Amino acid sequence: MEQRFFSDHYGFISDYLAQALRHTRRENYAGVVDEEFAFGPHLNARDERAVRKTVSGLMKILHPHGEWTRAELREYVELAMEGRRRIKEQLKKLAPHEYSKTSFSYIERDTEGEFWVEVPEQPDNAVSETIHAIEEDADVSQERHSSGHESRLSLQELLRRGESRTVEFKSSARWNLHRGERDPAVEREIVKAISGFMNAEGGTLLIGVNDEHEVVGLENDYKVTKKGNRDPHDSFENWLTDLLDNTIGKAPLSNVSVTFEEAGGRDVCRVEARRSRAPVFAQGKQSKDFFVRLNNGTRSLDVEETMQYLSARS
Repeated sequence: MEQRFFSDHYGFISDYLAQALRHTRRENYAGVVDEEFAFGPHLNARDERAVRKTVSGLMKILHPHGEWTRAELREYVELAMEGRRRIKEQLKKLAPHEYSKTSFSYIERDTEGEFWVEVPEQPDNAVSETIHAIEEDADVSQERHSSGHESRLSLQELLRRGESRTVEFKSSARWNLHRGERDPAVEREIVKAISGFMNAEGGTLLIGVNDEHEVVGLENDYKVTKKGNRDPHDSFENWLTDLLDNTIGKAPLSNVSVTFEEAGGRDVCRVEARRSRAPVFAQGKQSKDFFVRLNNGTRSLDVEETMQYLSARS
C-alpha cells in the first residue's frame, strides 16, 4: 500500500464490510427477473440459473435497501446475459453441435417485445444473417423441387439430429416449467416458431421436447387445455388452432398440420408448418411482428429488414 491510497475521511473497516457482505447471503433476488422479463428460447436451465445468480448478486450490492427501477433491472439482466453468453460462445467453439444456441434474448412480459443481447467482440448482424439464409433457402428449395418431395423424418430421427433451420423443440406450449403456471410468453414462443418457419422454408415444431432432445411430454399443457372429458389431443389441437387463428389469421393457418406421437410413454405434438407464399405477421399486444427462421433460431425483423427480406425472397 502506498501513502497516496490512504484517506483522511471516514471509511469502513474491512472486517465490518466483510460481515455486511456475508449477511447478504441470506437474501435471494434470483426471482426478481421473472417479475418483468422472460428468457428467450436459446437459454437453457443452466444459462438461466447463471443469469439469475448474477442479477441477484448485483441487487445485493447495488440495492441493499430493496428498491430499484425497471431500467436498472434491465441493465443488470443484459449485463448478466452478456457474461453468460461469452461462456457459451467459447463452449460453442469446442462443441458446436452441443452448444449451438447462443442467440440470447429476453422478453418483456407486458409488451411481449423481444430483445437480443450481443457481445461487443462478436455482434449479431440480423441483416447479413437474413441474406445468407435467403441464399441457402434458394438452394434448398431448388433441391426439393428437383427431387419432387421431401421425406418425412421419424420422431426418433428428429430427436437424434436436434434443432436446425427446419426443426425446433419446445418443452411446453402454455406452461412455464420454472414458475409452475400458465405463461402467455410461452404461448408467444409457439406463434413465433410457427410463423418463422412459414416465412422461411417451412419446418417442424416438436412440442413436449426440451433442448437436450429429451421427451418431457404434454401433461402440464393438458392441465390448461383439456376441457371436460374430451380427448386431451383434441382439446390441445383446438386450443392451438384458436391461438394461431387469433395471432396469424386463417389464411396462414392453412399451412399448418398438427399430429401427435408417443415416445417413452409421453405425448409429443408435431406441428408441420409449410412455407407460405405470402408474408405471415404475428399479432402482438401492440403491433404485428415479422418472424423468420434463421439458421437454428427464429428472429424478429424490423421494418427495414422485413422489406429487404421479402424483396430478396420474392
